[in-house]
Amino acid sequence: MNSISKEAFIPRRIKNADKFTYKKVLIIAGAKGMAGAAYFSAYSAYITGAGLVKIFTVEENRQILQTLLPEALISCHTEDEQDMSLLDKELDWSDHLVIGPGLGRDEYAFKLTENVIKNYKKSMVIDADALYVLAKNEDLRSFLAPNMLLTPHIIEMSRLIGKDTKYISEHMEEVAKDFSRQNHTNIILKAHESIIACVDESVYLSNFGSSAMAKGGSGDILTGVIAGLSALNFDIIKAARYACLIHGSSGSMASKIKGEHGVLARDIIECIPEVMKDYMLS
Repeated sequence: MNSISKEAFIPRRIKNADKFTYKKVLIIAGAKGMAGAAYFSAYSAYITGAGLVKIFTVEENRQILQTLLPEALISCHTEDEQDMSLLDKELDWSDHLVIGPGLGRDEYAFKLTENVIKNYKKSMVIDADALYVLAKNEDLRSFLAPNMLLTPHIIEMSRLIGKDTKYISEHMEEVAKDFSRQNHTNIILKAHESIIACVDESVYLSNFGSSAMAKGGSGDILTGVIAGLSALNFDIIKAARYACLIHGSSGSMASKIKGEHGVLARDIIECIPEVMKDYMLS
């Protein structure tokens, strides 16, 4: 198993760049009452490198998201058939995609997830409630592909493969490698030490971070960091590795400032720019 290099890797911004130079990220997230998940993911994508971030969410989340993150574009849907054409339009707009944070588990969430996994051909991160849909619809696994990255924690992995959490905890590397190989896709199996298993058969250990990160919203931040790095033109495998480094290091920094019990997701986000400075190329 490989370790993740801590050498500088983040490119400098191009002097004559504009917002379109650094790609467009679409975040499909946030059921009613779950605006925070969409916010954490979108905010993280922006501060990690994306040029434009759009959130595809329910109308009830519009005001709070525009207040929390006015830099983000907001596209709202309601649960009717017309919204599948709206979704298709937003998929065409984007260069990279995140689906799942706070998405919900109703019939419409299933439709959204199934449409995206079957049709989106650019790099994408599948997280949270989108993983729940994938666990409940086994036929959908035939559409998993090398352009995708799944980010399950141990309970979500248990749903995906039908094995108990104790077994997964004791066989992390084997479980991640088997899933990646059998489904021709990439995966970060998240725990206090995470395993990244890739379609090129490379495997990485991510042992950054601290127990202070065991709070709601932490995983949403990781998805956004992955998408933001993808917007800097890293392929999905490199984006996964570097995102684990940035995310974990930001959590450790937040823990030193706030203490193990005092860290919230927002504290992790606030540390990301400082951590990224340490990995800028000269």
